[in-house]
Formats: sequence, structure tokens, C-alpha cells
Amino acid sequence: QFFMPPESGGGGFSSLAQTADQVKIRELQRELAGAREALHSEHAQHHVQDQDPSTATRSEEGSGSDDHNETAVQAPTSRELSFNFRTYGVPLEVRETRSVKFEPEGGWSGRPFFSIILAAYNQGSYLMETIKSIIAQKYDRWEIILVNDGSTDDTWDLAVQVMERHSHQRVRIISKKNGGLADARNLGLKYAKGNWLCMLDSDDLLGKDYFQRAA
Repeated sequence: QFFMPPESGGGGFSSLAQTADQVKIRELQRELAGAREALHSEHAQHHVQDQDPSTATRSEEGSGSDDHNETAVQAPTSRELSFNFRTYGVPLEVRETRSVKFEPEGGWSGRPFFSIILAAYNQGSYLMETIKSIIAQKYDRWEIILVNDGSTDDTWDLAVQVMERHSHQRVRIISKKNGGLADARNLGLKYAKGNWLCMLDSDDLLGKDYFQRAA
């Protein structure tokens, strides 16, 4: 280390400190790049392992090994996401309002359409207040996908009530065996039709203009 005084054309101690900061930044950048590469490699490995055997065979036959490896590490799109995560079996029961079967006014690709995925496990005490905060939204382009994750309280009964009381809204309720928050959300993703996603906890409340401001 050395110090060149400013009158000699140097930057003094401030210049030296600046250089040290730049070295630290470069080290952090290298560490970040290494972490990203490791994460991509891990994702590619799990992606290939979780693939359906017949799909994997067709992919290998349709392209060279280099192309196949490059495709495996690409980040999944929103439409592919639900197929890259396993869920516990099939839904035990699915119910939906009549509105779900029809395309919304303005189509799916017009103004932002929100798919609200609401995973609930034994949240009967809070569920109705959360639903009310969604129904009260000023912005009307949304759908509710409520996933009951094997609750042992009255969560499912309340979900049925929500669907019956708000039959004019887009509401789909799904019952499944317990698999955890991530598993419930992943299952809900398979039913999402919106171009925007909202992962909402079953004990949270939304402000009336939440979606309006987001859109």
C-alpha cells in the first residue's frame, strides 16, 4: 500500500479507499456470478429429473445434447411454472361459479387480469374478512382461486359459502390433502387464467384500490 499526496497528482487516502471499495465490489460480483451459475445448474438437474420420461426422450431425439442442456437451464415462463413443480395428487374436489366458464369482458389479454391464489389451512377465523377485501375491490378484472390445503376446521364450508354468495363473481374453490403452502399455491397456479398473479395469504386484507393502483 502507498499514499500519493494530492499535490503530486495523486488522490490521497480517498483514492486509496476508493480503490479498495472497487476491489470489494469486483469480489462480490464474482461471488454472485458463481452463486447464479450454481443455482442454474441445480435447476437444470431438478428439471431433467422431474421430466416425464417420454417427454425427456422426445427432447433428446429432437435436438443435439448441447441444445438440450441450454433449454433445461432457461427460466420457466408463467405458463410452464405449474408443470415444473410437483403437487400431491389430484384435487379432491373442485367447485366454481358459472362466470368462470366465460371469457371476461375485454378478453384475457386486454387490461390486466388478476388471478388471486388464496391458499388456506385452518384459517376459518380470518377467511371471510379476506374474501370481503377482495370483493370490495374497485377494479373488477380478477378471479379467486381458493385452495383448501386439507384443513380440519370449517375452512372448506366457508369456501362453499363464499362461492354461493358471490355466484356472479369468478370464484373457484379447490380441496386437497395437506401438502404445505407452496404445494397449495402450485396447484392453484394450474387453474390461473390471468396475466397477473396475486399470492394472497388467507389472513391478509387488501385495500379497496389495491388492484386498481397495480393495474
